[in-house]
Parts: sequence; structure tokens; C-alpha cells
Amino acid sequence: MKTVPRNVDPQAVPCSPPCADADVIELFFPVGTAGPALQQIAEAKAICRRCPVLQACRAEALARPGAFTHGVVGGLSEDERHALLRRRAARERGSDERPNQQRPPPSDAAVHAPGRAVGERVRPLRRHE
Repeated sequence: MKTVPRNVDPQAVPCSPPCADADVIELFFPVGTAGPALQQIAEAKAICRRCPVLQACRAEALARPGAFTHGVVGGLSEDERHALLRRRAARERGSDERPNQQRPPPSDAAVHAPGRAVGERVRPLRRHE
């Protein structure tokens, strides 16, 4: 993040956030998610951990995901932010399933017939001719 988040009083921050330093700004926007980018992400997160506005920065990044679509913000990579937001949305829907996860179709063994125990196999009816 280049500036103090909007929800933080700039006068309350004792100094400029470490991510505003021109020498490290590129660490916060790695190209890719593998190889050398992993090292950049780790270094950016280390800088975030020392930041006096880390929690406010993270809260804003999660509150306004459209404004923070790339890079490390609030100590979280874009993949981590997306995962947190998906879990939050699933909780708000009242679902304890992970998003994009489908339940398998019921098997024959799971069919419940009246007068039978749940999961007991039901034999097909035979016709007497």
C-alpha cells in the first residue's frame, strides 16, 4: 500500500508506512505467484509485520476488495485475501461448506425407504407373473 488507509487518521501514524518507501514498493507487486515472486511476497509480508497500521490496512483491503486487487496489502497476498473473502461470504450465507465445493450425489445405499434404517439397501421389487 502506498499511503495510509483512509480509515486511519494520518496524524496518529508516527511515521510514513514502510511500504511507502520507493526502494521497496516493487516487493508489494510481484509478478506471478511462484519462483522469485514467492520471495518477494515473503519480504513484503515481513515489512507489513513491522507496520504500525497493519490491522487498519488489512481491514480496509478486505472491506474494499475491488480497490486492492493485486499484490500484498495488509500483510496478505492477493490469494490469501481472496480466500478470506470467500470464507467470510460462505459464513454469511450460513454455509459451512467451502465455496465451489459440491456435495456428491447420494448413492443407492443412502436412499431411505419407509420402514427401513437410513442407509439400508433397498431391493428392487420383483413382479410375479
